[in-house]
Amino acid sequence: MRIKTGSILVVIISLCCLLPGCRRGGADGFVTKGPDGAVTLAVGATADLTEPVTDFRLEDYYEPVGEILPSDDPRTFMRGMNFAYYDANTVLAYSGDRVIRLSLADGSFQGEYGHKGRGPGEYTMVLSAFVRDGRVFVNDIMSTYHVYEGVDGHHLQDVPLFDKAQQFCALYPLEGDYSMILYASTAGKKQVFDIIDGSGNLVRESSLQDDNEEIAQRGGIRIGYSIPLGEGWGVPSDRDRTLYRISPERDIPWVRFDYGRYSPTDSPLMVLERFSVSGPFFLATLSGESSSFRAVYDLQRCRLLFVTENLRDNTRVERAGIPYELDGQTLFLWPEFAARDLLICRNVHTADNYYCFRLKK
Repeated sequence: MRIKTGSILVVIISLCCLLPGCRRGGADGFVTKGPDGAVTLAVGATADLTEPVTDFRLEDYYEPVGEILPSDDPRTFMRGMNFAYYDANTVLAYSGDRVIRLSLADGSFQGEYGHKGRGPGEYTMVLSAFVRDGRVFVNDIMSTYHVYEGVDGHHLQDVPLFDKAQQFCALYPLEGDYSMILYASTAGKKQVFDIIDGSGNLVRESSLQDDNEEIAQRGGIRIGYSIPLGEGWGVPSDRDRTLYRISPERDIPWVRFDYGRYSPTDSPLMVLERFSVSGPFFLATLSGESSSFRAVYDLQRCRLLFVTENLRDNTRVERAGIPYELDGQTLFLWPEFAARDLLICRNVHTADNYYCFRLKK
């Protein structure tokens, strides 16, 4: 008995389309890895994000740490704070006017570092906070960082950052004893940053932005900030729509964004509005002309695991978050902040309920 080759091909193609890894084009339609190791996320060219993908469940990858309730009491996790690890069991939680240390086990208060004010060790507005060699560094918007003893919070010194004629700048730790000073992109100036060593000496300087204003107007990454990537930091660039991992020696392309056909004259315009990285997951909010999208990409396996659309008139608000089962109830959560393996999520149906998760070991 002879079987036609064409029939065999049809059967093979049909079966492939039913497999999880091949649905809707599979990984090839959304996530690809280049020869340099950088991952490209298709957020416009070939990716039809209007069809939901729900292969991602928080409970499969994360374990709950605690609920973040609205409260003025610093002895609880606090809504609206950013987090950085102090050690394996505690985190630095910081907002614009407070830096405190909290237990990851129960959110209990462990210590505080400085306070709002104009004197030594006091800050106008906190941009970032981190720990190094047992000391806590707090970056003030006034281009100064304050140094405190890690355990008791005793103020040690204030150190001015380089000026570069920018309005303000922020300090971020890199591997070894190196740091990055990121200068604000204001008044049409380039976003630039310096790499310094432990003594404050300039190691190198870099810029990840062109002077061409048209780049930002075409849609793309909204820059002017950095995000934590594991033990280091990343800086996004509108120049080539790439997220760079910053090292003392060079800027390493890490994630690229393919916007393809999306432009102001080819609807819909797609903008990567905000994103964060937690372990192997890239969590993104994308803005279109009539709706926004929430997406979760697995950078290790090169797969799109989750995407949902939220129309501007909120007719699909129930789909705007990742489903999470808690006490027999399905909550819809959306990641607001990530630091290493820590993930802070907001309940999309309430204004005040936040939840903290940690990647399972």
